[in-house]
Amino acid sequence: RRNSVGSKFKLDKDEYIIESIVGNNTDMALFFTSHGNFYHIKMSDFAIGEKQYLSNFITLYPYESIVSAITTTRAQDTKYIVFITKQGIIKKSEITEYNLKRNAGAAALKLDEGDSIISVLFMNEEQIGIASHFGNFIMINTSDIRPIGRVARGVSGMKLNPNDYVVSARVIYPNLTDIVSITEDGFIKSTSISEFHITGRATKGVKLHKTDKLCDFLPMNANDNVLIISTASQLCVSRSDIPKLNRDTTGNHAMKLPENATIIKLHTF
Repeated sequence: RRNSVGSKFKLDKDEYIIESIVGNNTDMALFFTSHGNFYHIKMSDFAIGEKQYLSNFITLYPYESIVSAITTTRAQDTKYIVFITKQGIIKKSEITEYNLKRNAGAAALKLDEGDSIISVLFMNEEQIGIASHFGNFIMINTSDIRPIGRVARGVSGMKLNPNDYVVSARVIYPNLTDIVSITEDGFIKSTSISEFHITGRATKGVKLHKTDKLCDFLPMNANDNVLIISTASQLCVSRSDIPKLNRDTTGNHAMKLPENATIIKLHTF
């Protein structure tokens, strides 16, 4: 139930799940890093039922981390790949630009100094939502964004206040009805998607959450459930157990967090 402790991970200290993917042995897995690189690994190279380190397959720089992963089977169902960075830059490219199979990896996009990738979205021409740490939120049409080459920089996606930064971006499919948002310290709520309107890119948007600690959001419908992931544990809650509130409100406690633990991410299931 909401506001319970959840289940602890059987993971190393400071390790947490950022993505779950499903594939076949004949698929390739694509891994994207925070500093704009991507790598291909054969699914058949991974042992079943065994924890393995990606450093055994690819060379990651000490300052970068994995932010997203996808299998080639899923990627083939989409036409575009969209990157959103911490500083609010958005870049749209055709998925075929990333069919390179280099063991050493390749650059996924050009990043400004101090910037990093926050979200990697695989999509066609759906709308997307972008949320910032200070609780702002915008929805934009990706059909208005021209696709560009693999190593290009991209354009301004969200205008940010001083010291603010992007924390999450998600595809908003037409059948979704609500947006569930959560803060680092565990306050969660649901807001009707009808309270938000499509805006042009490079705008600040409106308040999604009354906080300066927003960490993630999920566009959902009433039948979905939510997996809340913290640095210490994970908790599955029913969508009906999440309070439905207006924009610019705080929400209720999502889960009990031990000292120094924070919420990391939301997943739907």
